[in-house]
Amino acid sequence: MKRLAVLCCLVPTLAIPAQAADPPHRAVPVDVRTVVQGNKAFAFDLYARLRGKEGNLFYSPYSISTALVMSSAGARGETAAQMAQVLHFTLDSGRLHPAFAELIRTLNYNSHESAIRTIDSSIFLH
Repeated sequence: MKRLAVLCCLVPTLAIPAQAADPPHRAVPVDVRTVVQGNKAFAFDLYARLRGKEGNLFYSPYSISTALVMSSAGARGETAAQMAQVLHFTLDSGRLHPAFAELIRTLNYNSHESAIRTIDSSIFLH
C-alpha cells in the first residue's frame, strides 16, 4: 500500500517538464555600453538622412555599423577619425574592436533554448 501511495505521488511529478534555471545575469562592460550608445546615435543620424525618401524604408543600422567597424580596423589617420566620427564611436581602436566583439557575443547569447538567434557578419578584403 505504501508503494502505491509513493508511486501515485511520484508519477505526476514526472509529467512536469524540467526547466533549466536562467543563467546568471551578465553585466554589460562599460566599453560595450559606449559602443551601444554610439551605434544608437549612428542609427538615428542615418534614419534622419533616409526618412525623406519616398517609399518604404527598411535598413539595419547594426549590420551597417558592423561592416563599417570591421572596415575601420584597416583605416588609418584621417580616414579612421572620420569613420569614428560618423559612427559616433569614442573608443580608440584597441578598445573599440574588443567591445564590439563582446556586443556581438552578447547579442548571440541565448538565454532560452527556444530563442534561436545568431548574428553573423563577414568582410572579405584582398
